[in-house]
Amino acid sequence: MVLNTKELQEFVVVARKIWWRMNSFIFKKGFSHPNLMVREARSVLDMMAKKNLDQCSNDNQASFPIASWQAPPVNWFKINWDGAVDKANGLIGVGVAIKDSSSQIIATMRQGKKLYPDPLLAESYGALQAVKMAWEIGLHQIILEGDSLQVTRLWLKIEKC
Repeated sequence: MVLNTKELQEFVVVARKIWWRMNSFIFKKGFSHPNLMVREARSVLDMMAKKNLDQCSNDNQASFPIASWQAPPVNWFKINWDGAVDKANGLIGVGVAIKDSSSQIIATMRQGKKLYPDPLLAESYGALQAVKMAWEIGLHQIILEGDSLQVTRLWLKIEKC
């Protein structure tokens, strides 16, 4: 089955809302009515459609390019990390994956730690573990890639200094 762009966007938005609802129930013991999830998903999709129309009318380019993982240059390594929190148990978890220029995984790591369960702390700790892992296995030409805008912006500020 091949999805067109609109169907793919709908799938991603609804899947993300379902994931959020499940995590909210498990970790926060909060119940969100399914109708609320549907309304929020519809709202996000409507905003995306409006933004897409506005963008297309301005410059005839798609507003939401599909991001895909890009391999690093030859002799470089890309390190991806992510963090997660378990507020109920006071834990954070991090995962790290390192790939080479052929997109081959050369190392992975996952770790749970008893720390204050804050999402920003989990992402920051994940970035620290990613750099530490690269250092320990002797990698020097690395590209760091994470999904936390706050952490990646901080890395950019550090890099400029």
